[in-house]
Amino acid sequence: MSEEKRSKILFLNVGWMKRYEGPAADDPTRGPYFGRLNRSERRQHGHECYNFSDRGGFCFGAHPGSVGTDIQKLGGRHGSESVDEVLVVWFSRNPRTGKAVIVGWYEHATVYRIFRKPRRGEGHSLYGEPISYKAKARYRDCKLLNDTDSDRSFPIPNRFEKAGGYGQSANWYGLGTDFLEKVWKYILDLDGSHKATRPGKPTAPPVNNDPILKLLVEQNAIRVATEFYNSPAGGSRKVESVERENLGWDLDAIGEHDTLKVEVKGVSAQEPIAELTPNEFARMNEHNSFWVLFIVTNCLSQKPKSFEFRYMHDANRWETADGGILSIRQKVAAVVTLMPS
Repeated sequence: MSEEKRSKILFLNVGWMKRYEGPAADDPTRGPYFGRLNRSERRQHGHECYNFSDRGGFCFGAHPGSVGTDIQKLGGRHGSESVDEVLVVWFSRNPRTGKAVIVGWYEHATVYRIFRKPRRGEGHSLYGEPISYKAKARYRDCKLLNDTDSDRSFPIPNRFEKAGGYGQSANWYGLGTDFLEKVWKYILDLDGSHKATRPGKPTAPPVNNDPILKLLVEQNAIRVATEFYNSPAGGSRKVESVERENLGWDLDAIGEHDTLKVEVKGVSAQEPIAELTPNEFARMNEHNSFWVLFIVTNCLSQKPKSFEFRYMHDANRWETADGGILSIRQKVAAVVTLMPS
């Protein structure tokens, strides 16, 4: 790809979603940027909700607000309404980490100076109104990354983190040649395999009365969790066991910027369901920004499966990376004895 085309990159800041394929109930548009604009209308989706939806072989991309784009910075001519052959990089703030990352891109896109009203057969509508779009590209040239911290991992710095970082405008033009080259390399190196799975709904907690099997399940679950957090998918963290300290979690997963307090639960069944002790539940609520529930199912099989639940502050609930919601049912217990006479 030529140096001229490599310099034509536009970054657009949007709300966070899993699929961007329309206003699905399980895929709201997240983020304070979106919320400020729509809170009074109690709407759950922004215009960007359709950004990766196939419409006649094309994707039509929108962003919050109505600010225009300086297409001359992208090689457009003075007075022109659009510029072609732009790499449009969509980024958003991850609600799990609070950091902005690349979520997807359009290659060979047309970018418009101001929002373009859809013509017949173009674009989408939301809440009964047509959605004007800022960028257009063939669907085959559009790539959305899977909603996991490992796939959506390329950081986009804000102006407080680095001089020249993105600010309040939805438009951003990068940090110079070296940064843009890193973006190109990141995009060109990706293998394109991004598949999401959803956990099933739990029914009832499994019961295991065999102490030997119970110990084996627990050990296997700890091993799976440790391997996950040691791996790039889990953040390449250093893992230390604190199981014997009765802290309300089992592992410290130590990263470059934070330490996760990981409570590990293992079950031999297929459903991700477990019971928390009063101490664990208290720490879950006390440290919800860093406390993680890691449930491993099929622990006695050759293919155990893991579910990592983290707290989503904007939704006030615990979720997996692909949108599985943790159902919490509190139980009341008591200790009873004979009163002395």
